[in-house]
Amino acid sequence: MSDKQPDFIPVPLFNGDANEPASLSHVEFFQKAVAKLDFDWQPEYRIACQMLDGLAIKTNTFRTYLRDLDRFFLWRWFVCGQSCLTMRNDEMTRFILFIDTPPVSWQGGISRSRLIKTKLLKEAGGPVVIEGPNPDWRPFIMARRKGNGLAKTSKVAMFGGLSSFYQAAIYAELVGSNPVLMSRKRSLGAVNQLSKFKERTMSDEQLEAIFEASGQLSGYRGARARYLVSLLYYLGVRVSELCEKVTSSGIIPCLSSRFVSLPEGWCFHIEEGAGKGDKDRYIPVTPALLEEVKRFRAALSVELGRELTALPSQAERLPLVPHAYRECMEREGLDTNSMRTEIKMVLKHAAALMKERAAEMEAHGQNEAAENMIREADGLGAISPHWFRHKYATDDIEDGGNISHTQANLGHSNLSTTSIYVHADMAKRVATSAKKRKLR
Repeated sequence: MSDKQPDFIPVPLFNGDANEPASLSHVEFFQKAVAKLDFDWQPEYRIACQMLDGLAIKTNTFRTYLRDLDRFFLWRWFVCGQSCLTMRNDEMTRFILFIDTPPVSWQGGISRSRLIKTKLLKEAGGPVVIEGPNPDWRPFIMARRKGNGLAKTSKVAMFGGLSSFYQAAIYAELVGSNPVLMSRKRSLGAVNQLSKFKERTMSDEQLEAIFEASGQLSGYRGARARYLVSLLYYLGVRVSELCEKVTSSGIIPCLSSRFVSLPEGWCFHIEEGAGKGDKDRYIPVTPALLEEVKRFRAALSVELGRELTALPSQAERLPLVPHAYRECMEREGLDTNSMRTEIKMVLKHAAALMKERAAEMEAHGQNEAAENMIREADGLGAISPHWFRHKYATDDIEDGGNISHTQANLGHSNLSTTSIYVHADMAKRVATSAKKRKLR
């Protein structure tokens, strides 16, 4: 698809004052602009505004992110006519070409304020009314440029801001990958190889602590927490794929009957439309997960007051991850927010467990091991449900799995997306390297 020539004078999409909310969605000129869009712009705009609001105390970073997000959203929405969430790796090149030589109507001679504002009261702290965009504001100030195109340092900053935006979108499960990463590599040269090891994945010690902690929680909620952790890790699914999905054609329920017994063995079925990318896929179920399913269903039987089969049948209509409330347990499952809350509870318990062990190590004089354990425990605070998906993929490949099988299980349309998990643990690499024979 080629970019259309923009037939409008660009207007700022974000408030430029760090002391005020970044969103302009309540302002008339903004509403008039987005009325032309034929997709749901609100989720991505909300993520961008939350990012900017969180940077209010970091003035320089705020200004840089504000500038680059405004340029990117204006281009993607009003030049391409598409959502930022549908962006592909190869499309970033078009954006770079665009900002290197923006249309004349997007260029200004000097920096101008973004908005025209009026204070209702003269005293400090009085309310401010946004009357409209400054007609002289433009996204690009060409007089600052030396040569043809945006300076490399500015591109580095731009890629950093846009990458942060897509990482936030990944965390919110609005997208599955970051289209900026590969483009940054092509545009700015090779990235330090060690950056590959910063991929969000938990350690073996953290995973073991999470499973142990979830197993120690009592009652039905404890059994459900352990079950949820097991689904995320052993299947490598997105948390949204464990909930019902509302589509334009209706609701796709998420039932226990997604577990299906095929001639080849048990699989977990994500039907077309229920997952990201609308792909129909079957994920093999490991014996370990089958045991966890049986364990959970035994606890669920007690709550329901009736005996369930050890494993689900295709005729069963129970939610995959049922509520704890008896009156809706048989018809309603947890939503994504409730699942995230459940995982946070498990992580908090796992962190406490690891710190208890660290204290025991310290008492026995194992100070270095104790420090490492505390670092691992503190790291649990950064983990989101999506990290289980990363861990699943990394472990599957490191355990000798076929990468094309891993790709199919994850539902990746492109093998290059799965390839980010093809790395060895750095400690293992160092140990292996040390064993190489010395040549005479």
